Amino acid sequence: MKYKVYLMSINEQKLLKCVEKAKLNSKTRNFIESIDLIINFKGIEMKKTDARLSQVIELPHGRGKEPKICIIARGELSLQAKKLGVKVLSDEEMALIARNKRRAKETVKAHNFFLVQSDLMPKVAKQLGRYLGPVGKIPIPFPATGNISQRIESLKKSVQLNMRKQPVLQIPVGTDRMEDKKIVENIRSILDFLATKYDLKHNLDSLYLKTTMGKPIKVPLT
Repeated sequence: MKYKVYLMSINEQKLLKCVEKAKLNSKTRNFIESIDLIINFKGIEMKKTDARLSQVIELPHGRGKEPKICIIARGELSLQAKKLGVKVLSDEEMALIARNKRRAKETVKAHNFFLVQSDLMPKVAKQLGRYLGPVGKIPIPFPATGNISQRIESLKKSVQLNMRKQPVLQIPVGTDRMEDKKIVENIRSILDFLATKYDLKHNLDSLYLKTTMGKPIKVPLT
């Protein structure tokens, strides 16, 4: 999906330097660190429903790490999904997991996205919703006859934007192994999308970049 370009005053060279600084600001680790974009808003009343945000968007260069995807389906869709090597649960298996609080929480924690066969959405919402909602993971409906391979490939490059109680977003935009320019382009795509939802010239308060274990680096807005 293409969004209108948001012409904000952030200098791209300064943004590139912030990405570089965020990487340098973190010690060498024996694992790949994510780089997160932290966005603080102002002047947004979160009590208003239309101010809240729950949206999955695809990044031009992906997040650098493939997210874990769980598909809840049955019949032909379930068979197709299993061939693609992702985690697949039938609605019966999902129901059993949902009855065990510990297993349900472990399953929710282990996956970034839950793709659900459309006609199973009411059942999933009722049985698993209590575990998904509090951590901002919203089940995504998918038609039984849809192109599951194409949808999974899109999700592998996607992130969840979720803002309900506080006017703050923290979004993975890459890793410490990704090219700086690609991370900047991912950031731009997120800001372009947010500009379709909010008036960023007035509602954007501050931006930060940080690696998983590093200190936040403030991005100059002018």
